[in-house]
Amino acid sequence: MDRDMTPDTATYDLTPLLRKHHTLLEYQSVQLPTGKEILTLLWSRPEESWPVVNRNNIAECIAQWTTDIWDLSPDGRARLWAPGIEYSTGAIFACAEDDVLFGWDMPNPEVIYACTCDGAHLDKIVIPLRLETPLAPKMTPDGTMAMLTGDKEQWVRIADLGRQRESGPPPADPWRHWLPDAERIHQWITARCDRSRPPVRLEP
Repeated sequence: MDRDMTPDTATYDLTPLLRKHHTLLEYQSVQLPTGKEILTLLWSRPEESWPVVNRNNIAECIAQWTTDIWDLSPDGRARLWAPGIEYSTGAIFACAEDDVLFGWDMPNPEVIYACTCDGAHLDKIVIPLRLETPLAPKMTPDGTMAMLTGDKEQWVRIADLGRQRESGPPPADPWRHWLPDAERIHQWITARCDRSRPPVRLEP
């Protein structure tokens, strides 16, 4: 799935949100009907460059990855998304029409959570996952790759498949080798972090 920012997304300088000495591994933007944007930034360990993640080193890598989840208002104000302030890892990757957010934390790649925009827990399902990137988990029902999105019908179908497979044996390796798309992320940083534009205003 192409997760580049859509043309109608406001372009303002996000430099204040970036971490020094960390590599941006992934990003995801969720546009809410309220006009707000929830922006997830996944950071490497300090001084770590682009890692290749596999079953042998995933625990070591993830242990020091950091996720910032920002709540951006249409006028450029930015504050940390309150429900995610204490998350050490994790991501939001989709939003349904009724403002249900679907997310997961990387130490538990088979657990998908549903919550409201204010972070209230709604439900969770357990499904076998593989990773395209940490913010784009995929499931493999009957060998067919399917993106997880906020589409209600697909969510119901995924939930049904998850319930059917919860009692079955876990997959041998839900993680695939992953090399972050550095070029795409660099293009995003260039587009979104234009220092000639007013920066986002950090709220206390």
